Amino acid sequence: MRSTFLIGVVLATCALSGCQDEDGGTPNNFGVTTTPEPPGEHCEAGGTRLDISQDEATSTVYLCHGRDGDEISVTEAGDRCRHGGSLIQVGDATPVLVCRGENGQSDVPVVVDIVEAGEDCTYGGVSLRAGEGEPVFVCHGTPGSAGDGVSVATEPAGENCTYGGVAVKVGEGAPTYVCNGEPGAEGESVVVSTLPSGDPCVYGGVKLQVGSAPESHVCNGAPGKDGESVIVTEVGAGEGCEYGGAKLTVGSTETLVCNGAPGPQGEKGEPGESVTVIPVPVEDPACPYGGVRLQVGTGPVEHVCNGEPGQMGERGESVTLTTEPPGPNCANGGTRVQAGADIQYVCNGDSLSWYELTADRTAHPHAGYIASDDVEATLTLPPTTDLHLGALIRVIHTGTGRVSVERHEDQSFDWIPGTLATPTSFVAVDPEVEYPWKTPWRGVASSADGSRLIAVAEEQWIHISADGGESWSMHDNMRRWTAAASSADGSKLLAAHIFERVFVSSDFGATWSAKHWQRDWRAVAMSSTGDIMFAAANGFPISRSMDGGATWVELDQEKRLWGALAASADGMRLTGVEYGISSSRIYISDDAGETWELRNSSHRWLDIASSADGNKLAAVGEHSQVYTSTDRGLTWTPREQSRNWRAVASSADGNTLLAAEHGGRLYLSTDSGLTWTPRGPVADWSTVAVSADGSKMIAGGEDSPLFVSKGTGGLVVRGPALLELTYVGGGRFFVSNVQGVVEEP
Repeated sequence: MRSTFLIGVVLATCALSGCQDEDGGTPNNFGVTTTPEPPGEHCEAGGTRLDISQDEATSTVYLCHGRDGDEISVTEAGDRCRHGGSLIQVGDATPVLVCRGENGQSDVPVVVDIVEAGEDCTYGGVSLRAGEGEPVFVCHGTPGSAGDGVSVATEPAGENCTYGGVAVKVGEGAPTYVCNGEPGAEGESVVVSTLPSGDPCVYGGVKLQVGSAPESHVCNGAPGKDGESVIVTEVGAGEGCEYGGAKLTVGSTETLVCNGAPGPQGEKGEPGESVTVIPVPVEDPACPYGGVRLQVGTGPVEHVCNGEPGQMGERGESVTLTTEPPGPNCANGGTRVQAGADIQYVCNGDSLSWYELTADRTAHPHAGYIASDDVEATLTLPPTTDLHLGALIRVIHTGTGRVSVERHEDQSFDWIPGTLATPTSFVAVDPEVEYPWKTPWRGVASSADGSRLIAVAEEQWIHISADGGESWSMHDNMRRWTAAASSADGSKLLAAHIFERVFVSSDFGATWSAKHWQRDWRAVAMSSTGDIMFAAANGFPISRSMDGGATWVELDQEKRLWGALAASADGMRLTGVEYGISSSRIYISDDAGETWELRNSSHRWLDIASSADGNKLAAVGEHSQVYTSTDRGLTWTPREQSRNWRAVASSADGNTLLAAEHGGRLYLSTDSGLTWTPRGPVADWSTVAVSADGSKMIAGGEDSPLFVSKGTGGLVVRGPALLELTYVGGGRFFVSNVQGVVEEP
């Protein structure tokens, strides 16, 4: 190593120069100190540190293991030595100064030469020679041996590594194994399934099953409230707006948006000048063939003259004009024009003859009829023999009444599907009864599609219809029936009466069995499947069956004078009315009748209706308005006007409501109670029911037939509305224009 050269140089030069100081004397405090040097900044692999001191100067060099040789340079010391000398530089180490003495010493240079590997230095080195003297050799140390190789290989699972790993081998030594750890345990399966509405999630949710651990449930929240509808109606001048405007109804809140005042009358324009037109006779000097003389105001006179007559043309064919009756050539009649063999038609336009409709009458062909206010009338179509192709019948009702357009037996109606509304006219049906002069109907119920009906009355049999009220059959026995309920498919039925037991049927009403105790039963309700049933009596807790009426239990609750019940489709949400002398109370239960909460006690409530989910409610009472709620009875909104209400029913979505007035008419709403229209005749109505989709309805009253909603065979125009019929031949009328509500036949 080149670092060793410096030691040899220093010692050898000291010897050659006599190690004298610059004054020729012996150097003071000269010495060499060696210290082991650890691997680091000065020696990468470690080595030896040499501190060479002379007088007060100290130089340090490092003898490093395995380090490449440093460059060595020897230059003249110059004026640094009084008598001359050499400056030795090894690599980046501090240079060493070697000065010659004065007393008797030769002025010879010190020469440093590279020594190749050989006899003098086995591994090479350097030589130091002063003048012609013998060289002194500083040799490299023995090179270190090469390190062993390291190999890394994958070790399969087996004797050395149970789960496999890596084998590390140094040179020819024994391998060392780095092994994989034991595999982790198998994870448990997770099963996610949907939960329907009911128990344990009222509004449905999901069930989580992790391995064999207990199942967990994540339930949906309660449905949000329905938004309120917005209705815009025109407001005439003076109706809250001096110059007219519009009324915005958002839910039950009304806001007027009024027109501004009319602008001032514009100024009258300047009068124009008069124009005088005077005929000019033939042979007038100004116009030989005649013409006209024009003068604007007092301006100059101008002439507009006829041209010179042309030559006489050839004689044309004769033209014949005859009247053309209504038919294929002219729907409304016209004129037939024949010029020679050429025939053309000039047809009359669509000019209808218009009539005011105030009472029943037969229509004229190609005519229009206008009804107003609350007029209700029947318009019979003209006989087929009086009609021509293309004849129009137009009906306009500007009020709130009804016009029924009836056809003859040889006539029919055609229309585009979806243009006409579902019939809501009420037609009397005539079930066979024991005492037809006295039939106080007390309860009616409907299947979800309205095809299966049940009706009960005092001192009558149970009446069942399987065809929407077209035909009826009597069952069980004559009793003082008070209430009835039906499952969605009509297979399970429940009926109650005064001072006896409740009666249950599970075969569409064919057979009946008495259940539970004798009570003064007043109201019944059931879930859509008919598995959960409820019955309420005067002065007793509510009774419940969870097995389709086979067994009954009396719920542990306060005794009340129950009068009406309504249940959600799943049977978990129950709403009831407790009768009172001055006021009645509305209670709700969300656990199938186990516990109850008071919701309202401000009116003499008589009946209650519920949507399928139990959120939308409608309640009626004596001499009050209809009240609706969309939040399970927390808040109530008054609807319609105050009447002597007796009963109310709801569709599954709560949009269609039917309310019955005692001594009045039936009232229908298709917008959750926002607006109402009268239906059916005046009667002492007492009970109503609505199918799940709101398309079929049934109603009964005191000493009257049952009424069901159905088509009348004619088209019903419910004002304000317009209907236009076009005769297309063969006794067929096509509905060519509809605006507003026109119901199917």
